[in-house]
Amino acid sequence: MNSRALPSQSEALSDLSFRYTPSFANYIVNLIDELEPSPDASILFLCSPTIFVAFNHQHPRESTRLLDVDQRFADLAPEQYVPYDLNEPDNFPA
Repeated sequence: MNSRALPSQSEALSDLSFRYTPSFANYIVNLIDELEPSPDASILFLCSPTIFVAFNHQHPRESTRLLDVDQRFADLAPEQYVPYDLNEPDNFPA
């Protein structure tokens, strides 16, 4: 029996990373901005890169962060990407 809560990174990572349709992503982005419109607010996206990318396109903020296992986002947003694996929830980079 597999005790891992999520598939490993090698298991169809591209399918895991992009689950939301553009219209749903835009809905969530607008909701977040409505709930926290201040450009100085820090917003963290936990394992939701599609929403993170959509939010950054519509409401760019320096303090926005993406925590995700997919290292490809280090190239997309190196200052905003934080490596994070839900299978190791207490393991944060220094």
